[in-house]
Amino acid sequence: MQVNDCILEATGGPTINDGLATFFGMTATENINDAEYRWLGEQGATASQLNDRWFELLFSAGLHGSLNDMKHYFWCVWGGVIPAPPANVVTHLGVPLTHGGGYLTYTPPP
Repeated sequence: MQVNDCILEATGGPTINDGLATFFGMTATENINDAEYRWLGEQGATASQLNDRWFELLFSAGLHGSLNDMKHYFWCVWGGVIPAPPANVVTHLGVPLTHGGGYLTYTPPP
């Protein structure tokens, strides 16, 4: 599935821009890029550029690869919702570790 199809499915459309405007909570004083930038900041991204904010957010959620690959996973697999990591997720420098699209977890021996 193409990422645009996934965005329409995740946001409810009816167009990509309308769906994203609703998803990002665009206000009357914002354009779509401003709303996207603000939303990414609300999710914890602090970078100064829009694509860098996406990369920061998705990488910290455990995704890897190109930004296009990570955004495809965000929209097409996660449906626009970053799943919360389990309580026992293994992290490195505060970033959850993943393998094959799933979190690495630790269970202490009995």
